Amino acid sequence: MKTNSIDCCYFMQGQVHYEERDYDSALADFTKAIELREKPSADDYYWRGRAYYYKENYDIAINDYVKAIELREKPSADDYYWRGQAYYYKKNYDIAINDYTKAIELREKPNADDYYWRGTAYYYKENYDIAINDYTKAIELREKPSAYDYHWRGTAYYYKKNYDAAIEDYNKALEIDPSSVLLDTKKAKEDTEIVKLIGSVAAADVFFKRGVARFDMIAYKGIVSLDDSFADFTKAMELREKPNADDYHWRGRVYYYFNLNLAFADFTKAMELREKPNADDYHWRGQAYYENGGRDSALADFIKAIELREKQDADDYYWRGKVYCGLENYDTAINDLTKAMELREKSNDDDYFYRGLAYYELKNYDAAIDDFTKAIELEKEPKVTIRSYEYDYYYRGKAYYYKENYDAAINDFTKTIESKKRPYKSYMQEEADDYYWRGQAYYSKGNKNAALEDYNKALEIDPNHENAKKEKEEMELFVPKFT
Repeated sequence: MKTNSIDCCYFMQGQVHYEERDYDSALADFTKAIELREKPSADDYYWRGRAYYYKENYDIAINDYVKAIELREKPSADDYYWRGQAYYYKKNYDIAINDYTKAIELREKPNADDYYWRGTAYYYKENYDIAINDYTKAIELREKPSAYDYHWRGTAYYYKKNYDAAIEDYNKALEIDPSSVLLDTKKAKEDTEIVKLIGSVAAADVFFKRGVARFDMIAYKGIVSLDDSFADFTKAMELREKPNADDYHWRGRVYYYFNLNLAFADFTKAMELREKPNADDYHWRGQAYYENGGRDSALADFIKAIELREKQDADDYYWRGKVYCGLENYDTAINDLTKAMELREKSNDDDYFYRGLAYYELKNYDAAIDDFTKAIELEKEPKVTIRSYEYDYYYRGKAYYYKENYDAAINDFTKTIESKKRPYKSYMQEEADDYYWRGQAYYSKGNKNAALEDYNKALEIDPNHENAKKEKEEMELFVPKFT
């Protein structure tokens, strides 16, 4: 009896320490209780597992939950829920989902957290539809609304590109908790109210993080308006007691899309404010230099970004590969773009397009065709970028032309001509080139009438197109019936 009383004391003391978040003392108490008991109980291991969980020692926590499950006469939902939590933080989402599902099955009364965490595990597996269903269930079950439920459901909608639903959820989250710094496109809380509720110093971080959320939303939806994001970063700067590097960095990202000179200034200012150099500052300034035609400066910044990264980043290699393409260093460009492909979790059409372009310039037309074809397969829908998918067809058409596969070339040039989505359609040279090269393919097939028609169309678009003018003049000189 004496031993039994002592082990119970350690167990209860462990629970007190656990509630006080003194997890080291709790672990010592639960372990002592286990040692003293003739037959340790499931609860001993369950509670020690929870203490190990909060110490982020997930493997030992899992072992204790397994032991608790083995010792139970009747299965307990909490054992499975907490083991699921440990697997979740180990990023073993499949097993976590299984445990959350088991917990849901065992509950006499449904529990919102089971659905919330299972939804989050599905979210990280990119199974957004099921995640949305689970978050919705969690929302229905809560006695008191949680900003987290709405935030994560909004983010799942966001990645499904259901932006209206995402914005609605973000606004709801902000109504519940103004400090949740979520996207607030419809002004659910006025800026002055946020400052009043949480103070100017905390509000600066709110505006900064909300600006980041807005910026990221725009990046997925397409560049429509950056005004809200810009306003948030500027507001954060006004509220700071001293300048903050991240504010300047992210405002620089906004400037990147409409004022490269101001982008340079903000990225450079961010660099000056940092105690330690930051790879993203160099990367984004490198992008700005590239878009402004400063390829040597861009190259230096991308090299610096790569040096600074603790973990290699695909975009650094992608952009440096683009720069090497522009500098006509095609072999090195191919190496960088291949490296970018290796680092990506998901294939990216731009990597293949630019590597295809490098192969094309090296006259390795087979490799170029393969890469342009892969880019076309990966490009699911048009997007607002410097290039659109019509360039894949245009350059693949030229590669087919030089391979003397004129039918395939004609098909690809026709594809570019029929498209209305080219972002820089005002550049007459590009549209005229489509007709010129299709004319060349028709000519090489012996279809002189179609060739002349395309040369004329090219000259109609751009009267100064020298190649089209030359080909037309030669046809008129040597084949009079075409005049």
